[in-house]
Amino acid sequence: MNYRAFQAQCAETYCVPSFPPNSPKGRAYFMLGALEETGEVAGVLKRVYRDQGGRPTYATYDKFVKEVGDAYWYIAMADANSSWLRHPWYRVRLALLKARLRLLVVDAINANVLGVIAGWTGWSNWWQLVWTANGVKLRDRKARGVLHGSGDAR
Repeated sequence: MNYRAFQAQCAETYCVPSFPPNSPKGRAYFMLGALEETGEVAGVLKRVYRDQGGRPTYATYDKFVKEVGDAYWYIAMADANSSWLRHPWYRVRLALLKARLRLLVVDAINANVLGVIAGWTGWSNWWQLVWTANGVKLRDRKARGVLHGSGDAR
């Protein structure tokens, strides 16, 4: 799966009927969502260092992959609805969020926190793993009617 295919997959699971994705509220929704999810990625890594001595469990790998996928869902939706990205403020903020998320992943790689995933997929396939896992999760939630709500285990 490439990034454009991931964007199309994300659009299938957009479910906020009160405002369209390219509206001012849509822009705020994607930016705030990306910021929130990027913070959750950082939280997963922090707990690996603090609670697991830098050696994550399989459950932690799974959580990390899901959180990165969630953050990239918001980033992909922002990119897909990019007519509003002509405004420099949004372009800079989105670029900073992408860079922050990538740096978190690089930090995890450098600290060998994600070594097992590298062994499973190879780093060149890592983003495809994240995007595919995100699509599986969201299509399942859509089929069960639980895209709305909160909590990871819906």
